[in-house]
Amino acid sequence: MFNENASLSTIPKSSQSLPSSRSNLITKTIIEPVLESYEILRRDALRHSQQRKEFYTKAHQANRHGMSGVASFYIHRASEETQLMKDANRAACERLSRWRLKQFYQTQRLDLHGLHSDEALNLLKQIEQELNEGNRRTTPKSIEIITGYGKNSVYGGGDGKIRSIILAYLQQRNYK
Repeated sequence: MFNENASLSTIPKSSQSLPSSRSNLITKTIIEPVLESYEILRRDALRHSQQRKEFYTKAHQANRHGMSGVASFYIHRASEETQLMKDANRAACERLSRWRLKQFYQTQRLDLHGLHSDEALNLLKQIEQELNEGNRRTTPKSIEIITGYGKNSVYGGGDGKIRSIILAYLQQRNYK
């Protein structure tokens, strides 16, 4: 309920889109480059994965036509693309994990969106180890873990792979 002395003022539409404070602007300028570089690296990994698939298809076709030298060339190129894909995924994971760790220590909330299931589990294990090594008085009694539903998964989504892996791990470790 409004105070008797309260007043309402209107804000022009042009200024409504501006950040309400300097901290929002700073946060936005920090988050966007992290997420942008992460997304670029994941797209690169996907591109390398698609290229690898094309090379394997070409190798299979060359092999069917009796051109084993050509097939060998394409298999070698496919293995190079596999390594590039792994490198891009690893770099994306490292960038996003560093950002998620910073967020976690500020909020006690671990957001695993954007990570692959093995990456998410490794990040949780890292945090668990750090919390177990820390001072018992300052260690939180509980943390919130955000896994999402898996809707944006490259694999068709909707099944929540991260959620099931994290729940299984927590049950195995007797966490509630």
